[in-house]
Amino acid sequence: MNWYIGIAEHDYEHMPFNADVPRNWAFFPLFPLLLRLASYVTGEFVITGMVLSHICFLLALFLLHRVALLFGLSACDADRSLFYLAVFPTSYFFSIPLPESLFLMLTVASFYFAKSERWWLAGLFGAFASATRTTGVLLLPALAVLYWEMYRPLPSIRNLRKDGLALLWFLPGSCRS
Repeated sequence: MNWYIGIAEHDYEHMPFNADVPRNWAFFPLFPLLLRLASYVTGEFVITGMVLSHICFLLALFLLHRVALLFGLSACDADRSLFYLAVFPTSYFFSIPLPESLFLMLTVASFYFAKSERWWLAGLFGAFASATRTTGVLLLPALAVLYWEMYRPLPSIRNLRKDGLALLWFLPGSCRS
């Protein structure tokens, strides 16, 4: 059985730690939480997880096209990037009930809002990405570099823009309960 579906159906296991038996504690909570919320409507987990993954992937494709345009690619190159992402041999992972498509959507949304100079939303989506996978925390330095390239603040703390504090959303988002 899929670990994420098991978490969505039965929650995390409440047992003492034992390294000899695999437990579901290693899996991040955002995808199972969304799956559980969506299953209240459908009453089913596997197909709901697949539909949720497809919706997240579709939204990620729309956002990726916009991000590619914001970063200066031509419309033809942006279209080509979507095509290559959609037909890549391992893209089937975006259609099964795993957090891959959710993570992609949150990551691309974080860059989209950062490039659109809406740093609070960029930080929030980055924090959600860090609640989906361990590598979501790596968005913080990437967004910090993007922020620095866009504004190039002087080395003094007083010269930072207030919206740069939005990247602090990562601090509570990277902690798991």
